[in-house]
Order: sequence, then C-alpha cells, then structure tokens
Amino acid sequence: MRRACAEADQKSFPDLVAELAGALRHVVFADSVVYAYEKRERLLALLEQHVNENLVKIGPHFYRQRVGIPQGSSLSTILCCFYLAELERTKLAFVRDRGCALLRYVDDTLFVTTSKSRARRFFDVMNEGHPEFGCFIALEKSLVNFDLPNSRSLGDFVARIHGREFPWCAFVLDPKTLSVRAEFERYSGLCQ
Repeated sequence: MRRACAEADQKSFPDLVAELAGALRHVVFADSVVYAYEKRERLLALLEQHVNENLVKIGPHFYRQRVGIPQGSSLSTILCCFYLAELERTKLAFVRDRGCALLRYVDDTLFVTTSKSRARRFFDVMNEGHPEFGCFIALEKSLVNFDLPNSRSLGDFVARIHGREFPWCAFVLDPKTLSVRAEFERYSGLCQ
C-alpha cells in the first residue's frame, strides 16, 4: 500500500511514525524512505494516455479504442464510483432513509429495504435511465423478490426470485435473515 498526497501535505518522519505507531506493533521505523514526486502535468499526461491510447487486439489486428475507458482498468472503476456516487446523491437520496441499504460493487447495485413503495421507487428511478451519467439498467439482469410491474411496459413484470435465496455479485443473500454466503455452485467443475 502506498500513500499519495500533495507535497504541501507531506508529513515529517516523526509525525508519520506517531500516526502509524498507534496501529502497528512489533515494527522498527527507519527514516530511509525515498519519496517519489510526480508533477501534476505528468499525472495528467498519463491519465490522457490511459484514456486515449488504449489498443485492443482482435485476431491479428489492433484497433484503437475511441469511446470510453478500457473496461477492467482501475481508472474505469474509480470514475464509475464517482459518477454513481453523484447519481445516488442527486437522484437516490431516499435510499439513505431508515430501513434501507444500498450496496454497490462498481456498477452492480443491490437495494435492500422492508418497504415495497421504496423498492418500487428505486426501480422506477433506475429504470427511467440517466443519460447524463451514462446510466441505464439492464432489465434482463434486474431481479426482485416480490411482484413488481414494469412501469415502462404494460403487463410485464420484473423478473422475480421465488424462494429464499437472492443472487448478487457471486453472493447469495437470504431476504428474511439477511445472511450472506458465497455462491460457489456456479463455479463447480470449472477448476479440475
């Protein structure tokens, strides 16, 4: 793990040791650290290169990615968190109400509540889409554990989980007890 900070915020070695000593045991601190300094211009150039210079190989051919940020890069995860945090702040403030919990792993979201009206509201807000955030739900991946009509399509319902287990991001949740366990079943037989 490395720390990064502006040069003006760099702590002296004794101050850094005092901060770390409260959490660490059985260690020796030695002031032989060489600090790496990066100029703002260099960081911005690296960022621009990461966004604009991504090559994708398909067969024997290379293609320059022209739209978006390379999926799987740490930058795409960080920017996704910034965007979706702003979406939550501006469009989904009600999810912070008592009796609600919003879990998000990058762009996979789970809304837990005891209120059907809040669950319906969450679905409706997400289902309307938010192009300013590049945010649209994949209805075919959406699941609920009660009957929920799709407000955008008459007569259609959102896919419902019947039973006690609710899958989410390689976990299985029990909606009654809120117990969580890893979902290993889908991976059985893959590693031999």
